Amino acid sequence: MRQITIVLIAALVSGVCAYWLVQRRHGASISALAGTSGDDLHWIRTEFRLDDAQFAAVKKLHEDYSVVCAGHCADIVSAQMRLEKLTTAGAPAADLDAARRDIAALEEVCNTATRAHLRRVAAVMPAEQGARYIALVEPHLAHSPHDGSRLSP
Repeated sequence: MRQITIVLIAALVSGVCAYWLVQRRHGASISALAGTSGDDLHWIRTEFRLDDAQFAAVKKLHEDYSVVCAGHCADIVSAQMRLEKLTTAGAPAADLDAARRDIAALEEVCNTATRAHLRRVAAVMPAEQGARYIALVEPHLAHSPHDGSRLSP
């Protein structure tokens, strides 16, 4: 139970920090667009100066990947719950270590797939904007909670 509490607190702190960093750097444009459009992807359109076709492609990529991302998150949460049950039951250290390795492996699969997704999104953008997009979004992967609330896209 203690470990899950620590993980939840770390996820919350990471989320708040990521929000603060993005808001500080791009606050006015993101807040204005999110508040008026109802679509949190519109900040990408404005920030990276996408035309209609580019934005439609990014939106499609995001919609397609959201299913994959949700599956990764579900697998990770399930593995974390198994670890919590093993911990609560007083399972042997070897079982706990194996459960932690499973979580790490699932997180690596998730992060690898998300990096590939980010590269596909960046490829739709003009080269300079795509590079800036990767530089802005990719660093947040290491701190992203696996509960379906990743940065879009």
